Amino acid sequence: MFGMLDYRAHKLYLILFGVPNFIIMWLWIIGIPLLSYHLAFAEYDLWIVKLGASLIVLVIAELLSGLVSFILDRIFFFLFTLIVDGIPHDGRTQDKANEVVRLGATAITLYETNKNPAEWSDNQIEELVRLDWIARLFYSDRIRERCNVLRSHFKSNPGDDFDGSKPRQVVEEAGVAQGFIEGIVSNKVWRLMGVRYGFFVYLIVFNPSGY
Repeated sequence: MFGMLDYRAHKLYLILFGVPNFIIMWLWIIGIPLLSYHLAFAEYDLWIVKLGASLIVLVIAELLSGLVSFILDRIFFFLFTLIVDGIPHDGRTQDKANEVVRLGATAITLYETNKNPAEWSDNQIEELVRLDWIARLFYSDRIRERCNVLRSHFKSNPGDDFDGSKPRQVVEEAGVAQGFIEGIVSNKVWRLMGVRYGFFVYLIVFNPSGY
């Protein structure tokens, strides 16, 4: 085993396990709807029964895939730590360093901005804007405005609690709160679920295999 600073270790982790994780992710996204569709539609004749059976298989497959993904993630990280010891950088704890090894710049940005917004720098705000590429593509100005509103408020009101509901109240009163559509578009998990369920609906409605 050899030591490596956490943010550098992330690059090696990505090289070793990035492709397997990407393949597994898309196997779940595409494979689960296909499995649900084929098992149910090939087995039953009545459409409503096919639909019910496919939904049951979908739920079970999602639960199992979540468990398998969790186990694989832990196995991958365990194997990595047999080779590389992630060394905390910039005052991070070992637990935070491990998250940086796994998530890279995303974890660093979240840790660095997990403080009073009054202390955010312009660079840190830009890092928040860049957290998600889809959100940056469609909502970069709104995210930047939201961050600036928070920073300005807490600079002017240093006694306010930034750990409670105050930040949400501030952005809502300023009219820059995250809307429903932005919340869906900006969240990777919701986007991938949209692809999965959209594909599932396509299979159920159009029955491309002609069962």
